[in-house]
Amino acid sequence: MQADGQPCHHGPLRLLTGPRRIEVGWWPDAAEAASKPAARDYFIAQTAAAELLWIYRERATAAQPSDAAPRWFLQGLYA
Repeated sequence: MQADGQPCHHGPLRLLTGPRRIEVGWWPDAAEAASKPAARDYFIAQTAAAELLWIYRERATAAQPSDAAPRWFLQGLYA
């Protein structure tokens, strides 16, 4: 879902909104989640065919630092 560190899905994506930042700790089972920290930035993106996608990229955390480029994922499609 990425090319050269940029999000793509059947071609490059245009980011329309975001980031909306979500981190571990706000959902009920925070103790379990803390052992697997998650930090994500969510976006709404548009394809060249005008389809809308909900995508996110992982961010490094203090518990899991990373020098790697962020990875992009497809969360869902808008109908």
